[in-house]
Amino acid sequence: MTAGPLAGYMKDNFPEIVNATRYMPYSGSIFKYNDKLFNIENGAFADPFFLNMFSFGFLHGNSGSALSDLSYIVISESMARKFFGNENPLGKTLLVDGKSPVYCICCI
Repeated sequence: MTAGPLAGYMKDNFPEIVNATRYMPYSGSIFKYNDKLFNIENGAFADPFFLNMFSFGFLHGNSGSALSDLSYIVISESMARKFFGNENPLGKTLLVDGKSPVYCICCI
C-alpha cells in the first residue's frame, strides 16, 4: 500500500513512468436497488487511469467515461444480473450503505 498522491507524483517526476493509477480494495458494503438489498463482500476504488492501463471487454458503456465521476461504478456481468436481472444496467442507480447513490455506467 502507498499513499494516494504517490501515483501522480511518480508520473510527474520520473519520465520513464508512462502511466500510473490508484487502486484500493474494500469490503463490506450493502447495495440497494429498489427494495432489494445485496451484501457485497469485495470491490475496489480506482481512478480513471486504471481502465487505461488494463484492458477489459465492455458489454455496456465505455472506458472513456467509466470512472470519470466519483459516483460512477463499473460492475461485472454477473453483478449486473444479480442486481438488475435481464435489464440493461446502464443508468441504473444503486444506494450504497443506505446513503450514497452510485450510477452504473459500464458493465464488463
